Amino acid sequence: MRKVARYTSLDLVRHTVVVLATLLVLSCRSTPEPDPAPVTDISSYLGLAAEEASSVVQVLERSLLYSTIAEGFVGSSDLENGVLMAQAAFDLVALEPTNSAAVEVLIRVAPLFSASGDDNSAILSLTSAVQYVSSTADSTIQATLLPRIVESGIDSGEAARDILRVAVDEVYVIEDPVRRAEALIAIGDVFQARDTALSPVGLIHQASPAVRAGTDPIERADLFARLATLALVAGEPELSMRLAESAHRELEGVERYEPSPQLIRAVRLLSALGFGERMTILADRVRDPFTAIRLLIAANDGLGRSASIANLERADLILSTIVDPAEFVLAEIDIGHGWLSAGTTRIALEHAESANGRLAIEPTLYSTLELPTRLAQLYVEIGDVERARDLLLLAGDAYVRGAVAIETANALVRAGSLGLADDFYTIALIASDETTYLADALRAEIVPGYARTGSLRLAIRTIERIQDELVRARAVAAFAVIASDGTPPSPLIVADLASVLSRDS
Repeated sequence: MRKVARYTSLDLVRHTVVVLATLLVLSCRSTPEPDPAPVTDISSYLGLAAEEASSVVQVLERSLLYSTIAEGFVGSSDLENGVLMAQAAFDLVALEPTNSAAVEVLIRVAPLFSASGDDNSAILSLTSAVQYVSSTADSTIQATLLPRIVESGIDSGEAARDILRVAVDEVYVIEDPVRRAEALIAIGDVFQARDTALSPVGLIHQASPAVRAGTDPIERADLFARLATLALVAGEPELSMRLAESAHRELEGVERYEPSPQLIRAVRLLSALGFGERMTILADRVRDPFTAIRLLIAANDGLGRSASIANLERADLILSTIVDPAEFVLAEIDIGHGWLSAGTTRIALEHAESANGRLAIEPTLYSTLELPTRLAQLYVEIGDVERARDLLLLAGDAYVRGAVAIETANALVRAGSLGLADDFYTIALIASDETTYLADALRAEIVPGYARTGSLRLAIRTIERIQDELVRARAVAAFAVIASDGTPPSPLIVADLASVLSRDS
């Protein structure tokens, strides 16, 4: 039987709120109709987003939207409205969350309460989240949510230290050892990322036996490699090396390799830890050419330029033996990235063009989206935007063209080319008008894209086209959070958005 954690340090808080909790739950259940937007005014992007979200009938969806908008208010230094929205989100899920999405709301609002000085509400939110996790027997849910609760606890400050420790204790009783190890690694990563005084070393020691209890050697290798990386960052080089050796032994014991994400990540991490040459030797044992190429490219992360080029030249020779067309295109793209990282743009472009040629003669490959999207991103990294634009001409239908255009635009935003990104978002917007399916799905991704490039009026014109009420509310919330980050809102653009939303209501 699974051990249930006890919350003795939190009993007082729990007992003082039990009556309130019951009233909140009953209130949420008896008033399903949406309430007015819980903000002081709606003369801002976020205020309009709150008003739009308040019309969403689905309680959980409305709560998630409220928590997003609350984060936006707090991020723009409007604590008053941020707390109002956080409280409204909390009230909707109350203290009896019934699924992971409701727990996500509690996790997100806790730091917002703390930012306003309301530590009691923050603790209440996290306590309820932990209680939900402790009541489920699903190890995957536990391993996913507990690190998020720990992260939220750290962000909620000193007052949440007790519940943070309770959340960590819950990880130790996750029944599935692999999920337990994953959760411990994720929490260790949080400790490092938040630059706290909390050391991940104890978590590493707890995770190691859990990893050994796993049944899949590739999975064990991946987890050991992640632990080794965490140990190195934590200032434990000897521990890191022991864990890396364990990961290498796991890989050496495998008879047949598949190009799984865990395998590629393990090879990449081990290479970065100084095992690059051993990973290259490992590729010699792989019979499948696609897997061998991916291993060679992953091994380059820890090699010097000459050794990396030698690996890339080997990969070039293996390439012609790949039979599966999709694997061929993926391998071409991976090798192209490898040559680009090695500073040889000309050869990278040759591989991109070879992948493009295969997509042109086998259009069914294009519809998978992954292949053209990754190729477009490679073109962006090479700096050849015109070829990325031409790639869209191969799209079999409008939705596919729009989806690839959006991912190309996102890559351009990451590269800082905002004007060019707008061109591709506009291609996607036109595609959303032409497609016979999932038009609003495209528009929901275009809106935050335009917001990031600063093209707020184009984002509003896109919102204007969205037909589904929930999709529109999500798009407005995303727009508002991005547009409110930094620059004060323009009254004219606020009025434009208000006009669009009033016509759609």
